[in-house]
Amino acid sequence: HRDIKPGNPRHATVRLDEKAIAAAAAHHLLSLELASYAYVPPDIEENWSRLRERHFVSILGLNGRGVACYAHPKRRVSATGRLAHLASWIESLPRPVGIFAANDAVAAAVNAACDHSKLAIPDDVALLGVDNDESICEVLRPTLSSIAVDVPSAICETAHLLWMLISRKRIKERNSTIVPIGVVRRASTFRLKRSDPA
Repeated sequence: HRDIKPGNPRHATVRLDEKAIAAAAAHHLLSLELASYAYVPPDIEENWSRLRERHFVSILGLNGRGVACYAHPKRRVSATGRLAHLASWIESLPRPVGIFAANDAVAAAVNAACDHSKLAIPDDVALLGVDNDESICEVLRPTLSSIAVDVPSAICETAHLLWMLISRKRIKERNSTIVPIGVVRRASTFRLKRSDPA
């Protein structure tokens, strides 16, 4: 997740395609035709999260939609205080809202905040995470939709790069990017289009 340092002959990276992840999230949430959209980052500032947020905001902007981006409290607060702060922010958003969480762990916190505010998922909040971590996605109620990343390809590419570096072989491309597999749709974004209010 570190920034690429161009020109460093000893530097090699295998990273996720944050733009493609943001695009998958944007297209999935836009397809639900929601009233508003939002992004929730992790509580520790990370470069990969900033990239996801920037690309998500950009893509939604190209589609004429704004994005509300959550800012964690600057001061130290208890876990209960953090939950209440996030819940209050979600309550302030026009509903139904599509929330793109930085990853599945962040989505779990959003799920808890919605429960705290008595907001229904997916009726009030359509929630989407990243990583497709089944230990989170399948345990949450409702189950969590998530963008699956190609972990086997990342592992193989990492092993290949390490072998090339250890063997002192010449590497043409030192910075590999792994594209996501796609959205694994579960109950948290399963919204039925209702043209008739009755």
